[in-house]
Amino acid sequence: MESSSPRGGALRLVQAVMARLNDLAVTISSAALVIMAFMITADVILRFLFNAPLPASVEISQLLQPYVVLLPMAYTLAVGQHVRVTIVTNLLPPAARGACEILTYVLDFILFSIVAYYGWTEFAHSLAIREVMFAAIELPWWVGKFALPAGMIVLTIQCLVQISLTVQRICDTGFGAVDLKAQAREGV
Repeated sequence: MESSSPRGGALRLVQAVMARLNDLAVTISSAALVIMAFMITADVILRFLFNAPLPASVEISQLLQPYVVLLPMAYTLAVGQHVRVTIVTNLLPPAARGACEILTYVLDFILFSIVAYYGWTEFAHSLAIREVMFAAIELPWWVGKFALPAGMIVLTIQCLVQISLTVQRICDTGFGAVDLKAQAREGV
């Protein structure tokens, strides 16, 4: 059931923006993975055929790995593919399940906000001091450190979207009310 209220329109707009942001994050993550694969393959070929490995390929991979892992986390949440342990919540009535879902997203929001904040301060410090990784070539550490706050900021916003979607679903469908009435009629 679509909500025609202004709040519903705003939520759809935020969802559309988040969908594009999540697509961008997944694209960057995928590109980082492809770059790593080609770079490691080239390094192995050059090392064994010409005894001339790519300089700093391991270190560059280390800078790219956080992008592969952290950027697509919000997308994974948006499509409902994060690991969930539902052994207890499946036993709860629908209204309690909805409350648990909202509580989980609120706690996630708080945790990811804290991680984003401290990740940002670490990134900003690294950028300010021009921190480098010493390898065969100097590599800027801040490049790798940017992935944590970027991924967590998008994930934090996605948590807010999930809270809004869950509340809207409960309000629009009367989540819990029908089931509680049915249980009362059945004497459960």
